[in-house]
Parts: sequence; C-alpha cells; structure tokens
Amino acid sequence: MGLQQLPNQDLIDKIGVMVLGLDDQGRINLINAKGCEILGYTSEELIGLDWVRNFLLPADRQPVRDVFSQVMTGSVQHAAYHENFIQTRRNGNRMIAWHNTVLTDCDHRVCGMLSTGEDITARKLAEKDLRRSEERFRRLVDHAADALFIYDMEGRFIDVNKQACVSLGYPRRELLTLGVSDIDADFPEQRVEATIEHILDTEGPTVVHGRHRHKDGHVFPVEIKIDVLDRGGKPLFVAIARDISERKTNEERYRQLFERAPLAYQSLDETGCILEVNQAWLATFGYCREEVLGHHVTEFLCPNSRQLLLQQFPLSLETRSFSGIDFTIKNKDGSTTLVELTGRIFSGPGNAVRTHCILTDVGWRRKIELELEQSRALLEGIFLSAPIGIGLVVDRTFQWLNKRFSTITGYEDKELAGQNVRCLYADEEEFLRVGREKYEQMSTRKDHTGSVEALMRRKDSSLFPALLSSTPLDPADPDKGVVFTMMDISRQKADQQQLQQATEEWEKTFDAIKDIITIQDPDMRIIRANKAGREIRPGKNSSPVGRHCYTLLFGRRKPCEGCPVEATARDGQPHSKLMCYQGIDSRFEVSCAPITDKQGRLQRLVHVARDVSDLVQAENERARLMTAIDQASECVCITNDQGYIQYVNPAFMQKLGKKTEQLHGEQLCRVADWEENESIRAMREAVRQGRGWSGHLRRLATDETILEEKVSVSPVRDKEGRLINFVAISRDISREAALEGRLHQAMKMEAIGTLAGGIAHDFNNILSAVLGYAEMVNLQLRPDDPLRQDVGQIIAAGNRAAELVNQILTFSRKEEEDLRPAKLQFVVKEALKLLRSSFPTTIELRQDIDSTCSSVLADPTRIHQVLMNLCTNAKQAMGEHGGILQVSLKELARESVESFNHPPSIEQGRWLDLMVSDTGSGMESHIKEKIFDPFFTTKEKGEGTGLGLSVVHGIVKSHGGEISVQSQPGKGSTFHVYLPVIDRELKEDIKVVHSSLPRGHERILLVDDEPLLVDIIGRTLTSLGYFVSSFTDSRVALEQFLDHADEIDLIVTDMTMPQLTGIELAQRVLAVSPGMPIILCTGYSEYISADQAREVGVREFVAKPVDNKTLAEVVRKVLDA
Repeated sequence: MGLQQLPNQDLIDKIGVMVLGLDDQGRINLINAKGCEILGYTSEELIGLDWVRNFLLPADRQPVRDVFSQVMTGSVQHAAYHENFIQTRRNGNRMIAWHNTVLTDCDHRVCGMLSTGEDITARKLAEKDLRRSEERFRRLVDHAADALFIYDMEGRFIDVNKQACVSLGYPRRELLTLGVSDIDADFPEQRVEATIEHILDTEGPTVVHGRHRHKDGHVFPVEIKIDVLDRGGKPLFVAIARDISERKTNEERYRQLFERAPLAYQSLDETGCILEVNQAWLATFGYCREEVLGHHVTEFLCPNSRQLLLQQFPLSLETRSFSGIDFTIKNKDGSTTLVELTGRIFSGPGNAVRTHCILTDVGWRRKIELELEQSRALLEGIFLSAPIGIGLVVDRTFQWLNKRFSTITGYEDKELAGQNVRCLYADEEEFLRVGREKYEQMSTRKDHTGSVEALMRRKDSSLFPALLSSTPLDPADPDKGVVFTMMDISRQKADQQQLQQATEEWEKTFDAIKDIITIQDPDMRIIRANKAGREIRPGKNSSPVGRHCYTLLFGRRKPCEGCPVEATARDGQPHSKLMCYQGIDSRFEVSCAPITDKQGRLQRLVHVARDVSDLVQAENERARLMTAIDQASECVCITNDQGYIQYVNPAFMQKLGKKTEQLHGEQLCRVADWEENESIRAMREAVRQGRGWSGHLRRLATDETILEEKVSVSPVRDKEGRLINFVAISRDISREAALEGRLHQAMKMEAIGTLAGGIAHDFNNILSAVLGYAEMVNLQLRPDDPLRQDVGQIIAAGNRAAELVNQILTFSRKEEEDLRPAKLQFVVKEALKLLRSSFPTTIELRQDIDSTCSSVLADPTRIHQVLMNLCTNAKQAMGEHGGILQVSLKELARESVESFNHPPSIEQGRWLDLMVSDTGSGMESHIKEKIFDPFFTTKEKGEGTGLGLSVVHGIVKSHGGEISVQSQPGKGSTFHVYLPVIDRELKEDIKVVHSSLPRGHERILLVDDEPLLVDIIGRTLTSLGYFVSSFTDSRVALEQFLDHADEIDLIVTDMTMPQLTGIELAQRVLAVSPGMPIILCTGYSEYISADQAREVGVREFVAKPVDNKTLAEVVRKVLDA
C-alpha cells in the first residue's frame, strides 16, 4: 500500500478495531479512536512516540525492533499476522492480534507499516479457563466406571479414558492407534462411514448394542451411547460403552447413558428446504418446529449469507461435505446469530440428496460456555447412569451426588448437599478410621486411590456394609476435592458368611472321615490334612503341613517305591495301589486323584489312605484257596443250593470249551451234558435232598466222543448248618485209544485247515479286488452293452471262487453244510455253461441232463464245487491233445445203480447219478485206491496240491452220498456221484431285487493294508455318496481318528494287518470313543470270530470277498442302528 492510499482520519475512527501506523523508524504516525481507547491516551499524546519502546513488554522489544528494521530495509518479509502483549495506561497488559501490511512511497520503497489490531485478551483468558476445565473433565472421565471413546469421521480414535483401556486390555498409546472397526466385533471397517452418517442423520444421542473385542480375543456385549460434538468445525463422536455382560437381560432397569447434546442440527433436501431441525436449533434461534419445516433455508439467512450459500452449495454437492462456512441467522426476535456451518451430503432412498448440518455459534464466549456446558452434561450423564454411588466432596463435605447414591442411602441429593460426610457413618469412630485409612492410601499409592470397607448408616438408621473408593482431583492438593464411589456390599457380605459357614461344615465333614486324607501341592508337600491325617503319627505334636508324607512317616528323602501320589504328580492321572510300609504292620489302600485348573495344569493332589490290613489278610487266605482250585487238574464247580453254577475253575471251562460268563447261572447237569441214566438220576436226587454223591457219568464231548468221568458232589453248610452250596469235582477217566489211521486222518485235516487258513486271507483279498472292480465296471456299462454279460461271468466266477475258499475252510473245520432241497439239474447246467467258455476247442463237451430229476438235500455251491473239480481233473487228464468230456445227470433206483457196479453202501430208494467221464489217460489200480486221500497227486511237484478229489470225497460223504470211479490206463476215467432223492418238492426262493443300493452322506474311515482293496472299496463307498478317508497303514489311520474323532461317523477296517490288527485298532478307537460304529472285514482269521468281535464292540463282522450290494447294505445298517 502506498502512502497516497492511506484512509482519512474520520474513516478509520469508525473502524471497530485498533488501527496503527508506524513510520520507517517505528514512530506512531497514525492511530484511530479505538486504538486510543485501548491504549488509554489521546492521539496527540501518541503521535510521534516510539511504539516499541513505549508499548511493548521489555522482553519483546529487542526481537521486535530487529525484525521491524529488517522489514523496513526489505531484507525480510513482514508477518501478515501475529499476536503479542502491549502495555496500556489503565487496562494493564492486553493481548492484541495484529494484521499487518507495509507502506511504500512513490518509488515503491518501504517507508512504514499499517496494522489493525483486535483485543483478544478476553478470548485468551477464556481459552485458558477452557483448558483448565478440560483438564478437570479429563480427571473426572478417567475415574468413570464406563469406557469412553472419542473418534473422528473415519472412526479413528482421538481420545479414550482409562476405563476404555482397562476394558479392552490395551495400553492407551496402542488403543489410540486403532479405530472403531478394530474393537467392535459387529462393526467392520466397511460399515464405519455408513454408521457415522447414520449417527449424523439421527437427532440427539444414539444408543446401540454391540460386542467389543478384548485384546486377548474374547468378545463381550456392550451398550454404547454415541453423541456428536463439534471441535474446530469438525464433528467428533463421543461413545460411552458399558459392559453389560452381567445385566444384559435387565436392560430395562437402566436409563440412557447420555442426555441429548445441545448442538443445533438441520437436515435439508436437494433444493435447500428444511426437512428436520433439532430442539437445540429451535432453542438457539427462537422458532417453533412448524415455522421451520418445509421452508427454504435462505428464509432464515441475512442477505449477505444467502448469496454465500448460493455460491457454496453447488461446490458442496461435488465434495459431498462442507465445513468452516460462516452464516448469519435471523432469530425470531429480530436479532442475528453468527454460526459456523459444518455438515455432509448423503444420498438417501431413491438417490435423493440430503444435507445434514451442525450449526455452531462462533461467538468466542458463547462457544466456550457451550463447550463447558457440554462437558458438564457429559460428566453428569456418566455420573447419573453409573450403577454405583458417585459423588464429589471437598473437605469431606458433599458437593455433588448421583441418583444411585440417593438410592443406596435413602437421602435425596438436596438433603446431603453441603452436609459433612460424617452423617452417613455408623459412628464417629468409623468416620475417623475410614478418613485416616483412605487419605493415607491416597498419599502413598501410585494411583492415589484409597479403598476401604466401612459400616454406613441409611436415612432410616439401618446399617449396611459399603466399599468406599476415593481419588483426588489433584493428587498434589486433595483439598481441591475428592471424587468417591460407594458400593453396597451387603449381598457380598452375606455370600461371604454363607461361604464361611459352608467351609466350616466342610472342615467338620473332612475331619469326620476315618480314612487318612491329605491335600498336597504338585511337589507332594502337604497343604492340609484331616484329623486322621494329622494324627498319623501318635505322640508327635508337629503339624504335617508343609512336609512330605514319606518324610513324616518314615523319615525318607524320596517317595516310597510305587507311590500313587508320585505317579499322579508325574502324569496327572488318578492312581491307586495297595501299599505295605516297612516298620508299619498295617497295609493301606492308597489312591490319589489330581485337581487341575481350566487349562488342565496340575494344581493339587488329593491323597486318600485306607487301612485294609484285615481285608488283605482275608483276601490272601481266599487267594491261596482259589489258587489251589484254579491249578487243580480236576474239574471243580461250585453251585448254589439249587444247583445253579456260581464258579468253575479253568479245568472245567477247558473241558466244556466255554467261558465263565457263559456258564454262570446255568444248571450244572444241563451244561455238563451227562448221559441220562440211573447214575445221573441218583445224583439229582442226592442234590435235591442235600446229600453228597459220587459215581461215574458219561457225556458226549465237543468232538462227539464219549467220555467217562468220575464225579463227586459234596454239600457246603454255614455255621448254623444251613445248606448254602454244592461242590462238584469231576475227573476224566476215559481210556485213550487213538487208532493210527484216525490219528493220521486228524493230522491231514489239521494240515488242510492250516493251509486253508494261511491262504484264505490273501486269496479273499485278491477276490475282493477282482469282484469290486468287476462290479464297478458293470455299473458303468449301459444296459445293452454286450460286455455286461462277460463282466457278469467274471462276477459269478469270483463269487464261486469265494465260496470255494469258504467251503475249504468249512471242510477243514468239519462244520455242517447248509443243506436244503435243491434241483441239481440247474446247478449242473450253470457249471457246464461256465466250463464251456474256459475249455479249449480240443475238448468236446457232451451233456445229458434229465430236467425232470427230483430234488436232493444238498448245498448247491458245494455240488457246484464237486462238478468243477471233477471236470477240471478230466480236462487235465486229457491234456493238450483233447478228447471228449461227457457229463450226465439221471434219477435211478438202487436196482438200476447195481448194473453200474455201484458201491455196496447205497441203500434202497431212489438216487441221482451224476456222471463225469473223460477219454484221458486213465490210471492204474494202485493209484485209483489213493485218489481220495488228502495231498495225493500224480502231477509234477509244484503243479498240484492233492486236495481236489479229497475235497470232492468229503463233500459227497457230508451229503449222505457215495462216489465211485472206474478207470483203466489209456481208456479214460468215469466218476459216479450218488445222492439220495428226497420226497419234498423244491420251492423256489423268491428273491427281491432291489433297484438301487442304499446310499448315504456320512464320513467313513477305511483301513486295509491292500492298496487295491482300499481303492475299490473307497471308490464304491464314494459312488454311494459317502465321504471316505482311506489308509493302508492302520497306525496312521488311528492317529487320524484321534485328531479328528468328531469328523468320523463309521470305521471300516481289515482284520489282518501288520503292526496294528483290525481288532486292536477297534479296541483303541472304542477306548476313546465308545459309541463309534466299526465294521470288521476279514478274508480269514483263526484268532477271532464274529461273536468275539461283537464282544469287543464291533458292530458287524463281514467275510471277504464282499460284493457291492452286501457292503452297501451293511454300511447303511450300521449307520442307521
């Protein structure tokens, strides 16, 4: 600005702020009326004075003079704005805010400075008072029982109180780096902006319920009251969160956390019409709601503000927010209010634009008063909503109390205001004690908090216990005031008394137990002992507490050998043992159980010792007697007075081949199965009369041989002579005459069984794979695919092979066949059909089957095996040169059979004659005599087993039939199988063919050491809808189960596996999960039967090979059980 542009004196005198002009030497050359008023001088007195020397504070003079000189020389840029104190004549030192500009001459040289100054002393003092108020507010808030959060529009925390840090487990510095979405489990980051917009759209405080997440991860419910404050033109959000875990179901008992914040708020539509205003808006400008809603906002603005709004509103639509815009509002009474407008623009339903505004009075004093009022309202809201009594005392005189305090004491807050706190104490002594202890704690503790239990008096003179906590507003000067809390602990005291009474009752019960009981720490030191434990060493007065039992009793330095307490301390599991201590005649049954915390860590050991010396002595005597009986070679049985078995010794069980549980409760005569004769009737009569008896009895042994036994029965009577038991002793006195031939046959059969058992498992596994893959292929073929017939033949052959293995096992065990009426013509035709496809073209197969043959009592599968063996032998006899194989089936009378040189054992009646004849090499007579012996073969070593015709012979004999052979060298051989005809007609079984296999969606653990079986069974189960986890190592499968037991619904396991067998796997699984369904599959096992498997807990026992239908049905049956 040039000198020619200086305003005239009359104009500057009308300006409401101080105007000051200085020349290039810093002398006053211009001053207006406002400046004279502030400085307290006339303009004549001021013109020409050195401004720096006369009006600046001494500390500021030299720095300001140096800067002023540099500005005048143009070496530095002047400060457009600065603040400093000046000295005045009457008003003391005043803080002035300066706006400066330099003056230049015609040559544009700096020649002075023109400044306008505003007296901001009052504002600065008000700001200082505000800071003090905020410091006091901070102390009050940090003592609040609820968590307080202040955060910005982005949800970032600006400030938190001490309780917020405590409730979430974060240090304050770390918590201030987080945001709302980091601690609110129901408030993800993407919802922050939308939720804040919702709060801004909501009139007054917003109360919500949510869940906060502690630093350690646990979540707890909170009630949150959210309000909006204005700081520097930007909305800040104040949230007070209360943990409502213990009172969530009683939310109606509590009031809202905060009162409505006194901030003027308005909502506008896209045209600027007012949609909503809050009560603060109405109260600030004096209108009623009906005068405002629906009117354009410009109707309430002064003319200059209307133009400003029209300029700013389009820009705000682009940025979607505005702040720091000053408008002048016309009040209803004609006055005006300068406000600062802050808000955001949102898109509502249907993309309708909504503007939400906060209007703040920017008059400094009014703003400060408003903020003080907000702070006071916030503090009152915290105090009023707290569930405990809160108050402020100065010099132990009540200044302020919340309503909860009145509820506890029965006084209205007005009754106690200004009263000494002494009126609430039970007596003077209690008043003095509490004051002394609390103030001593406040002066010595780091947190300056005092906490004391006291006996208080209500308005109705009733007494109650309370917990008083106090914190000074200023720890350096407690006389400035103390914030205190009061909690009625009557309920806690009553609970404590009940707990003490229960403890006393427990102590009395504990001491009344005659057994020695001690509670020990993990290092086996005694913590407490009952009366028997304290008197464990008669004549010793020292307490056992803190000592080890082995030191107390025996003077040892380490635990006794096999000590159960030491074992429990080591592994955390219960242990018990009968202990005999050197130097003590008594014997003790010692047991120990662990006490653990929630994490399973061992905390205590409960040790119980019971003197069982008398019981042990009686048991020893009984054991000696039982040992003698158990080791006796004679069979010993003890029954009750009615002859029902109560005990049998091992020799007795071995004789009958049964276990104790199978014999217990049964009649002796029935299970012994003695032959009915005069001797057995005499024994029964003697038992009925309560007399003894001895004699010889005969019975059929399990191997169907007749055994003769010497039996003696003796009555047992009690001291009063009453009959209580019978003791029966038997001894086998049969002559052992085993003929050499029979012994030889038995050895051969045993060899067959051994061989069959040895190969059965592997062979059945192979068959399982063959059948499984064949059935899988069959399911994938179209119904009209020509390969289905071939695959069907593979399946049929596989099933026959499986039955052959089973029949060999059955034959070697001499078990009974499944005989039933059967038409052999159908069996023979089916077998020949199978043979035709496998025989070479060099062999001509001729058949003569009488379709009218009567039924025979037979096992069709076994007859099929007979025919297959005979035809296979015939094929091998004809060799590579081929020949004619002739098979016929006819029904003949015995007279007709005689013409065929029938065996002499065929009786009168009708017979079926199954004839197999070949044109092979034939055989010599000495060979023909041995062909039915086991292991006899004419083939080269390694080419035959010698079992084929012996099996055929055994099957025919078991069917009540006969077999004969005619053969001559070079003329072939002819075999005749004769089976007796039965009179009954054969009724065909009607089989229900299921259209589909049963399915499911459960989770199955599959275990088999054969990879092929694991693959095909797994694929089959998967095709039925199940989720299958397959393993070829049973140990890995067990580990998988132990880790994921809850995810498995069924276990299908093989029996014979290395390292861990199927039954061992089942036992370990059932030990952990007793209800787990298990299916056990086996090709052959001599170690376990179906009944034994079920006794262990296995649900189903399935023999291999198993077809898809059987597998699907068994799995579904077990899962549905």
